[in-house]
Amino acid sequence: MSVINLEYLFNPKSVAVVGTTNDTTNPGNIVMKNLMGGGFSGPVMPVSSGAEAISGVLTYKDVDELPKTPDLAIVANPLDEVPGILESLKKRGTRAAVLVGSGFSRMAPGERDEFRKTVRGIAKSPDMRVLGPKSLGFMVPSLNLYASLSHARAGSGKLAFISQSDSLFATVVDWAGDKGLGFSHLVALGARLDVTFADIIDYLGTDPMTRAIMIYVESIHDAREFMSAARAASRNKPVLVLRPGRALDFLPACSLDQARASPA
Repeated sequence: MSVINLEYLFNPKSVAVVGTTNDTTNPGNIVMKNLMGGGFSGPVMPVSSGAEAISGVLTYKDVDELPKTPDLAIVANPLDEVPGILESLKKRGTRAAVLVGSGFSRMAPGERDEFRKTVRGIAKSPDMRVLGPKSLGFMVPSLNLYASLSHARAGSGKLAFISQSDSLFATVVDWAGDKGLGFSHLVALGARLDVTFADIIDYLGTDPMTRAIMIYVESIHDAREFMSAARAASRNKPVLVLRPGRALDFLPACSLDQARASPA
């Protein structure tokens, strides 16, 4: 478990979106629209080999051309291109990356293992933290940071939601908007190559904007670290863990009133 450099993931001052195009189905294009439409206050720098501008923002041909080092990079390229991009970002000093590009599900088990090994060797976590692959991204509504593939945006509140399921992540965002429920953070973990449940729970456990944590779990590979992080966080705030067919409270479940969207 480590929270080192997670502040660059969840509280970046600048963001690069790498591998974006003007194709509206391209993951980078969707993330760019969400970042620009959400009103993130820092610079958003699109990297594209073929487009001159994305969402009204002039592009850069590659990572080396960026005018400043991004704290966070959203990488939308196919996964076979990711290692080289991460190497360039690491050399620039980028501390966090989210892998939203396609290809992980189509890899054979041996290819997945080799990809994990390669990316971990480049990132040398915690030097660079990597969320994903196969992640829908995340949202921090209080910062107007919508680094996500979701077509809806959540309001600001005090409840954090961490999901292992992409479909549930998207469903909760849609449902919460209708109910007026707000969030401090929403995170779609993806394949957990680096950043795990335990890492994010530790981070949120001391986050002053988060009053309660809700987690949707399908499988746990680091059970001891997960339990340790959840128990530690529950000393400060309610933690509710949901699994298909069951739920576990580390403390009494929080009132939804604590998580209602903050007034504009």
